[in-house]
Amino acid sequence: PFPEITDADSLPPFVDFILQEMAGPFKTFVLGNSQAHREGKKSFVTNIYGEDVSYLKRPYVEKSRRMLCQKLRLHQATCTQGEIEIFTNIMAKYKLDDIYPVAAAAL
Repeated sequence: PFPEITDADSLPPFVDFILQEMAGPFKTFVLGNSQAHREGKKSFVTNIYGEDVSYLKRPYVEKSRRMLCQKLRLHQATCTQGEIEIFTNIMAKYKLDDIYPVAAAAL
């Protein structure tokens, strides 16, 4: 059974760990990749662990990000206002609301 999540501070330790990891270099990579897609570029440079690193644009990263946003939007359509607020606070706490900007769209 899953523990009840009542706010951004009541997440299970493993979920907290994963969200913290996503908010680090992964976030920087995903945002850079997304921008490269929007601008039609084949590559991008982003700062990872204090160094500028160049990457080739990866279509599957952007596709999976968009699919997750879509899935979250569909799920939020069935949530109460309180659940949406909890989700919004979780995304803000981990600074992931710019990667997965679904909370603002659902309110």
